[in-house]
Amino acid sequence: MPTAVFARLRTDAVDRIIQGYSDVARHMRTYGNQLARQYGVTFTQLTILARLEGESELSQNELAAMTELAPVTVARRSTQPVTKHRGEGGDQTS
Repeated sequence: MPTAVFARLRTDAVDRIIQGYSDVARHMRTYGNQLARQYGVTFTQLTILARLEGESELSQNELAAMTELAPVTVARRSTQPVTKHRGEGGDQTS
């Protein structure tokens, strides 16, 4: 098999693997957002809380790297008050 053809086949395989990882990550974020909504928070807020629970000495920059956000965005999202949502039957839940 010529080298150029082999290189192209290898590149196609790598592209498919990368696309698969991207799809899995997107599905995980979607599922994470659905779970977080049950608690009235965003997936990012839930991720930050989970990381801080395990390691309370993390810096804002470390949290930003873990959540793929800018440090200022981490600060804003982690200090946002949880808004009240109407549950079934019209009762207020937080």
